[in-house]
Amino acid sequence: MSKVQEYHVNFTLHECRYRLFHVIIDSLVHTIESFLGRWKCSLCKKTFTSYPEYALLTSGT
Repeated sequence: MSKVQEYHVNFTLHECRYRLFHVIIDSLVHTIESFLGRWKCSLCKKTFTSYPEYALLTSGT
């Protein structure tokens, strides 16, 4: 976690993106619809993406 995320608590919603996630549950692939929030720190103007717990980033392999 970056220092911005640790110390700045004043975030505003920058944008919201629609995404489909493929999740394996009991050997079956399920498609889950979700929205990803992009948040902006009002102090430093950096943006961050908030991912749900079931979303894993992979290298595409």
